[in-house]
Amino acid sequence: MRVDVNLANDHARMLRNLAQDLVSMRERLFRFNEDLRHHWRGQEVESLISVSNDNAIRLKKMVNEVDSIAMDIPLAAQEIRRQEDLADARAVLSREDNNVANMRRALDNAQRQHNINPSPATQAELNRARNNLNNAIHTRNNASARVQSLTR
Repeated sequence: MRVDVNLANDHARMLRNLAQDLVSMRERLFRFNEDLRHHWRGQEVESLISVSNDNAIRLKKMVNEVDSIAMDIPLAAQEIRRQEDLADARAVLSREDNNVANMRRALDNAQRQHNINPSPATQAELNRARNNLNNAIHTRNNASARVQSLTR
């Protein structure tokens, strides 16, 4: 199963939204602390504000971690997809290398047959074998270019 880059981007977007919710929560904590300071006095209030500030610090750390993860998810998904594409392209290249080798053997056989019995039929077979080899080389070169483009 291939990595779904769009789904990874959606998940990253959801995490960024969550981080924004955490930022809003932190801002509400600060407003709550200010409201407490304006309306209440006492040791208990200062303790509550201190706990609230500790929680705001934790929220800030959570926001940073969630933001970092949200940035990493699409990058990781794209890299995994690139690696999957590269593996697929290498498999195609390997098949095309085998195909070129098979076409070379077919050309060698056609050449031998034509050398043994020169005729229009063996000449036609030789021409077909050359054409097949040229097509196989062209397809192999395209596969090779695809692998090279994915390794840059």
